[in-house]
Amino acid sequence: MSPTFPPDAAEPARLLLLALAKPTLVLGAAALGAWTLRRASAARRHLVWATALAALLALPALTLLLPAWEPGFLAVAPAPAVAETTAAAPAPASPWRFASLGGA
Repeated sequence: MSPTFPPDAAEPARLLLLALAKPTLVLGAAALGAWTLRRASAARRHLVWATALAALLALPALTLLLPAWEPGFLAVAPAPAVAETTAAAPAPASPWRFASLGGA
């Protein structure tokens, strides 16, 4: 189950998580790429890390130019609906019946 934020606190929290999620994904992909190239030359691993750092530098501009990407774990909780007040229904009878201790 994804965590949801109340509507009044959603915007700053959502922006903070997006600002942390995107660079984390870029660096995670670079780490995975460098790990898969662990037996390759150092120049290839350097290319992977240099590309990741260039992507991190381009990330703010790409965020403005490309369509929005919002992962599902940043869902905003819908505002609670106002319910009409009605008389409360009586509680249903319990299906469990206990014998009295008096033996009656």
